[in-house]
Amino acid sequence: MLSAEAEGNMMGMSEEAVWSTGVRNELEKWKLENEIGQITSDEKLNYRSKQKELRQLKDDITLMIAEGFVYKTHCFGKYDPFKTPTERENFTWSDSTEAKTAKKPNYILFFTVHIQKQN
Repeated sequence: MLSAEAEGNMMGMSEEAVWSTGVRNELEKWKLENEIGQITSDEKLNYRSKQKELRQLKDDITLMIAEGFVYKTHCFGKYDPFKTPTERENFTWSDSTEAKTAKKPNYILFFTVHIQKQN
Protein backbone atom coordinates (compact mmCIF):
# COMPACT_ATOMS: atom_id res chain seq x y z
CA MET A 1 0.00 0.00 0.00
CA LEU A 2 1.33 3.41 -0.90
CA SER A 3 1.61 6.28 1.54
CA ALA A 4 -0.29 9.52 1.05
CA GLU A 5 2.87 11.21 -0.17
CA ALA A 6 3.53 8.50 -2.74
CA GLU A 7 -0.09 8.67 -3.93
CA GLY A 8 0.17 12.45 -4.16
CA ASN A 9 3.37 12.23 -6.15
CA MET A 10 1.78 9.74 -8.52
CA MET A 11 -1.18 12.07 -9.09
CA GLY A 12 1.08 15.06 -9.51
CA MET A 13 0.17 16.69 -6.16
CA SER A 14 2.65 18.32 -3.85
CA GLU A 15 3.04 17.18 -0.24
CA GLU A 16 1.33 20.35 0.94
CA ALA A 17 -1.69 19.74 -1.32
CA VAL A 18 -1.96 16.13 -0.09
CA TRP A 19 -1.77 17.29 3.54
CA SER A 20 -4.36 20.05 2.93
CA THR A 21 -6.74 17.61 1.24
CA GLY A 22 -6.33 15.15 4.13
CA VAL A 23 -7.11 17.89 6.66
CA ARG A 24 -10.20 18.98 4.70
CA ASN A 25 -11.38 15.37 4.44
CA GLU A 26 -10.92 14.88 8.20
CA LEU A 27 -12.81 18.10 8.89
CA GLU A 28 -15.66 17.03 6.62
CA LYS A 29 -15.73 13.61 8.29
CA TRP A 30 -15.89 15.27 11.74
CA LYS A 31 -18.75 17.55 10.62
CA LEU A 32 -20.75 14.62 9.22
CA GLU A 33 -20.19 12.55 12.37
CA ASN A 34 -21.46 15.46 14.47
CA GLU A 35 -24.54 15.81 12.26
CA ILE A 36 -25.28 12.09 12.58
CA GLY A 37 -24.85 12.31 16.35
CA GLN A 38 -27.19 15.31 16.53
CA ILE A 39 -29.83 13.58 14.39
CA THR A 40 -29.62 10.45 16.56
CA SER A 41 -29.91 12.53 19.71
CA ASP A 42 -32.92 14.42 18.34
CA GLU A 43 -34.60 11.14 17.37
CA LYS A 44 -34.12 9.76 20.89
CA LEU A 45 -35.53 12.91 22.48
CA ASN A 46 -38.49 12.90 20.10
CA TYR A 47 -39.18 9.21 20.80
CA ARG A 48 -39.06 9.77 24.56
CA SER A 49 -41.40 12.76 24.41
CA LYS A 50 -43.87 10.85 22.21
CA GLN A 51 -43.77 7.88 24.58
CA LYS A 52 -44.42 10.22 27.51
CA GLU A 53 -47.35 11.81 25.67
CA LEU A 54 -48.79 8.38 24.84
CA ARG A 55 -48.49 7.23 28.46
CA GLN A 56 -50.19 10.43 29.63
CA LEU A 57 -52.98 9.97 27.08
CA LYS A 58 -53.45 6.36 28.18
CA ASP A 59 -53.60 7.46 31.83
CA ASP A 60 -56.14 10.18 30.98
CA ILE A 61 -58.37 7.72 29.12
CA THR A 62 -58.10 5.19 31.95
CA LEU A 63 -59.03 7.90 34.43
CA MET A 64 -62.05 8.90 32.34
CA ILE A 65 -63.21 5.28 32.14
CA ALA A 66 -62.72 4.79 35.88
CA GLU A 67 -64.59 7.99 36.72
CA GLY A 68 -67.42 6.97 34.41
CA PHE A 69 -67.60 3.56 36.05
CA VAL A 70 -67.69 5.07 39.55
CA TYR A 71 -70.28 7.60 38.41
CA LYS A 72 -72.43 4.86 36.91
CA THR A 73 -71.96 2.39 39.78
CA HIS A 74 -72.50 4.78 42.66
CA CYS A 75 -75.07 6.93 40.88
CA PHE A 76 -73.71 10.41 41.48
CA GLY A 77 -76.11 11.84 38.92
CA LYS A 78 -77.76 14.05 41.49
CA TYR A 79 -74.40 15.78 42.03
CA ASP A 80 -73.55 16.22 38.35
CA PRO A 81 -72.41 19.84 37.79
CA PHE A 82 -73.39 19.69 34.11
CA LYS A 83 -77.03 18.99 34.84
CA THR A 84 -79.48 21.80 35.46
CA PRO A 85 -80.78 22.21 39.03
CA THR A 86 -84.20 20.84 38.04
CA GLU A 87 -82.60 17.75 36.50
CA ARG A 88 -80.62 17.19 39.70
CA GLU A 89 -83.72 17.61 41.88
CA ASN A 90 -85.79 15.24 39.75
CA PHE A 91 -83.09 12.59 39.67
CA THR A 92 -84.34 9.29 41.05
CA TRP A 93 -82.30 6.31 41.96
CA SER A 94 -83.94 2.97 42.43
CA ASP A 95 -82.65 1.29 45.56
CA SER A 96 -85.32 -1.34 45.57
CA THR A 97 -84.51 -4.99 46.11
CA GLU A 98 -86.45 -5.73 42.96
CA ALA A 99 -83.82 -3.95 40.85
CA LYS A 100 -80.97 -5.72 42.67
CA THR A 101 -82.43 -9.20 42.32
CA ALA A 102 -83.55 -8.85 38.71
CA LYS A 103 -82.27 -11.64 36.51
CA LYS A 104 -79.82 -10.96 33.74
CA PRO A 105 -81.01 -11.51 30.19
CA ASN A 106 -79.90 -14.86 28.75
CA TYR A 107 -77.49 -13.34 26.22
CA ILE A 108 -75.56 -11.52 28.95
CA LEU A 109 -75.42 -14.71 31.00
CA PHE A 110 -74.20 -16.63 27.92
CA PHE A 111 -71.37 -14.18 27.25
CA THR A 112 -70.37 -14.10 30.93
CA VAL A 113 -70.16 -17.90 31.10
CA HIS A 114 -68.44 -18.09 27.71
CA ILE A 115 -65.77 -15.56 28.73
CA GLN A 116 -65.20 -17.33 32.05
CA LYS A 117 -64.71 -20.66 30.25
CA GLN A 118 -62.10 -19.11 27.96
CA ASN A 119 -60.07 -17.80 30.88
